[in-house]
This record gives sequence, structure tokens and C-alpha cells, in this order.
Amino acid sequence: ALHTMHTQSQGWLAISTEGFAAMNAARPPEHLVKELVQNALDSFADRQPGHITLRYGPSGDHFLVSCIDNGSGIDELADLRVVYLTHKIDSHLKRGRFGRGFKEALCIAEQARVVSGHQQLEFLRDNGERISRQTSLPVAITGTQVHMQMPWPAEITSQLDDYFSSFLVPAGVELIVNGRPIPARPITHVISANLSTEVYDPASQSWKKPSRRTAIHLVPTAEHEQPTIYEMGIPVAALDWSMAYHCDIQQRVPMNPNRDAVASGYPAKLHVACLPTLLEEMDASTVKDDWVGAAGRRCDTAVQQQILARAFGDNIARSCLLYTSDAADDSLRV
Repeated sequence: ALHTMHTQSQGWLAISTEGFAAMNAARPPEHLVKELVQNALDSFADRQPGHITLRYGPSGDHFLVSCIDNGSGIDELADLRVVYLTHKIDSHLKRGRFGRGFKEALCIAEQARVVSGHQQLEFLRDNGERISRQTSLPVAITGTQVHMQMPWPAEITSQLDDYFSSFLVPAGVELIVNGRPIPARPITHVISANLSTEVYDPASQSWKKPSRRTAIHLVPTAEHEQPTIYEMGIPVAALDWSMAYHCDIQQRVPMNPNRDAVASGYPAKLHVACLPTLLEEMDASTVKDDWVGAAGRRCDTAVQQQILARAFGDNIARSCLLYTSDAADDSLRV
């Protein structure tokens, strides 16, 4: 008689937590903690005042991180164990991408605990083996609480302080970091522009970069701050221009897979979008900066004429507009 062996059906792949940890080991600690705050920000409904309490620092021989919010919470905590799983409809107005952020921080953690609603999910180590344990709570928790024990030295505290003090806290949100509120910053200009963004298309199982109408918030830099591109309040990459403003984009910013650099050509699009508004604040020296010439070449004639007027003033009649024909240097020279 032939005997058929039956095995329980399983998914095609299993992920190695150690391998995933190795992939993320080089990421700066602030980028991993940022993922927790980012998830909290994405959990707030438009009508709901959001509150986030972030705490971190050494405790004995450990470094503890906790992030508590009053957002929409998590329906199924068990899903946190599955990398790249998300039940949310993807949106270019969400900061998170495909449910990765929490798991990237988790794989580095020594242990962790997540509480939402009536559920608690613990990530523990038992005789060197990573295990998880889910339990029910008698009293529901509003929002989400995340507690992690990280393998970081005490000096990481000042590194995190510098990073989170640079956040541009969105309207309607209160962010408390180690007991200190991060104040909202004034917005000097709001510019409407068509910019590329990122959206995951489940039909083609690929990331798309459509263009969407969005707002650019120009926020004055504080002393010693470098102008920066922000994604809905979160710093993304340095902004190479001579103006004392940050650009806070009110939609997803297209980035590389590690989300630590913006897509090629994106900063130049910001230059073009913001230049007409910023011209009024430029003196004759600033208007001759290279980024102004490169952006001006892609602006309409009226903007180009303003550039010349600010660069030369009364001497404009003796000046000429030179368009270079070299494709590698397609800029407006004054």
C-alpha cells in the first residue's frame, strides 16, 4: 500500500529576525525611534486632536523607549509579527510605507511590548530564543502604547534629543518628548505645487510615483539649523539652497528603499516651485546663486525677468540673459 504523507500547508517564505536585524543594524537610532512616532502620527483622524508622549533614556544597564498615543489603535496586534503586512489602503498622505517601520525597530530590540484596545503583545527572549506572547486585558487602552528595550548606550539620549527637537509638529498634534513639549513652528509661506509622491499599487505589486497637487510649507530655520526637506513634519534630507527655510511637504516624499535620501531630481523641483515666492526676499547676491539660475531656467519669462531685475537693478539695460546650450548645465546665468 502506498502511504501519502500530509503536511500542514504554510506560506512560501519565513523571515529571519536576525537577518532582518542585520539589515537595519546600521540605521541611526533616531531613525528607528522615528518609526514609532511616525506610526502614531498616521493613526490620528483629521478631526481628532492628537497626543504623543515619547520617552527614552538609560535605565540601569538598559536603554528604554516608549511611545504612547491616543490614535485609532491597532485592530489585530498579531499582524505586527508579519513583515510587510498591512491592511490599510495605501495613501500618499500617510508617512508609513507598507507596515515596515515598527518591525524594523522591533528586530533591533532586546524585548518589547505593544498594547492597544483589549490586547497586549509581548516580544520576549526565553533561553536565547525569541518568542512572542499575546494576552487579553480586562480594561481597554485608548490608542497604542509601544515599549522597547534597546541595545544602545546612554549617550544616544542626546542624539535623540537633537533629532526630535527638529520635528515640525503638525497642526492639531501635541508631541511631548521626555516631558518637554516640542513647540509648533510658524509657517511663513504656503506654496501649492504638483510634485511626485509614492503610492503602492497592489494590482501591479509595485510602487508608483504619480504627481499630486500638494502644499509646501516654508518654515524658518532656527539658529544653526541646516535647511531640510520634511515629509509632513519629519526630517528627510538636507535641502541645498541659500534660503533660511525648511520645506515641509504635505504628502509623501519619494525616497530610496532605506528612506534616507530623496529621489533624484526632487530637490530641483522644490527649487522651481518655491523660487517665484522667494524672489521677493532675495538680494542681488543671493539671486546669483547657482540654484536660482538652475531653477529660473525652468520658470516662466516673468520670473526670469524678476531674477535679472534683482541681480542688476538699474544696470539691467547693460546686462544680458544667457541660456547655456550644454545639457549638463541647463541653467539661467546672470
